[in-house]
Amino acid sequence: MKNLILAITFLLCLCSCSNDDDSTNQTSNFETLIVGEWQLIESYDNEELISLGECELMTTFNFDSNNEFGFVDVFTNTNGNCSVFSILIGTYTISESILTYTLSSGDVSQVQITQLNTTTLELTVSTDDGTLTKVYSKISS
Repeated sequence: MKNLILAITFLLCLCSCSNDDDSTNQTSNFETLIVGEWQLIESYDNEELISLGECELMTTFNFDSNNEFGFVDVFTNTNGNCSVFSILIGTYTISESILTYTLSSGDVSQVQITQLNTTTLELTVSTDDGTLTKVYSKISS
C-alpha cells in the first residue's frame, strides 16, 4: 500500500510539473525559422480576405540571423504601375510569439506571430477596429 501511495504521489508530481523550456524552445525555433526573405501572399482585415493586386504581392520582409530586418511595401500607384510605398530597416527580437521590431528611426512596434514554419509566416496586429493579419510565403533562406 505504501508503494502504491508513493507511486501515485510521484505521478501526480510528474504530471503537475510544467516544462519551462517550452517558450524558450519555441522562441529559439521562431528565431531560426524566421530567417530569410518572405513575400506577402494574403491579407485579412478582421478575418475577411482582402483582395491584393499584383503590386501588393511584391511586398517583402527580409530577416537575417543578426536580428536585422528590411521591409519593402509595394502598392499600385494612380498610373497603375507598381511603386514602393515604404522601405523600413531596423532590428528585431522575438519573445515567445511576439515579434518586436525597432526601426532605424527608433520607433518600436510589436506584432504577434500567429503561424511560423518553414514555408509560412503569419503576423497579426490588433487595432482599434479589430485585427489585421498578413500572411507571407518564404521565397529564400
